[in-house]
Amino acid sequence: MIDIDNYTIVPLFSKVVACSNLNLNNSEIKRILDILKTIKMTKVNDSGNLEAAHTSIDLNVLENKKLLFLKKKILNSFMLFKNNVLHCENDFKIITSWIALTKKEEHTQNFHKHTNCFYSGILYIKTPENCGDIEFRSFNDKNFDANYKETNIFNAESWLFKPIESRILFFPSETWHSVKRNKSNEDRISIAFNFFPVGKIGNKDSQANLSLKL
Repeated sequence: MIDIDNYTIVPLFSKVVACSNLNLNNSEIKRILDILKTIKMTKVNDSGNLEAAHTSIDLNVLENKKLLFLKKKILNSFMLFKNNVLHCENDFKIITSWIALTKKEEHTQNFHKHTNCFYSGILYIKTPENCGDIEFRSFNDKNFDANYKETNIFNAESWLFKPIESRILFFPSETWHSVKRNKSNEDRISIAFNFFPVGKIGNKDSQANLSLKL
């Protein structure tokens, strides 16, 4: 709850996006980039769109033995978030992870979401200036479009986050998002990943026991 003037504001049923810094040093960044350069890439789709971004063919890049130190850092950061903000009791496993590469003038034009996972995330590794923000958007039905003198978290239909080296974002997997056009002359490089809960979820006749090994 947030107190504003004489009102107590409750951001009801909000989509919680967490933004933090993994505090990777220059040596770690270089080490990660050297490893990522050895992984084969492909276009996000095969529609022939020359402006489409690239993704790794390997969808489990964080299982690379040389990147296990990074996987541990990401999991530790997510655990702090899910424990202290979401107050979620489940453990979580990273079930997929891939490289997202956006070259000059490339982008992911279409909004998309991730399925068969609980939370998703992105870690920025190389982020030249003007390389393309990530945009989250709500497609919920509204009866009216009013005019607002400023945009804030209580009235926004979309929200932008600037990619910054070592910044990590966690967001609900069902949240629609896209990456803006890379207007720099260099590649924008990040690692994306999806989390899945482990153990018992739900209650009574809607419960399940997910026995993925951690």
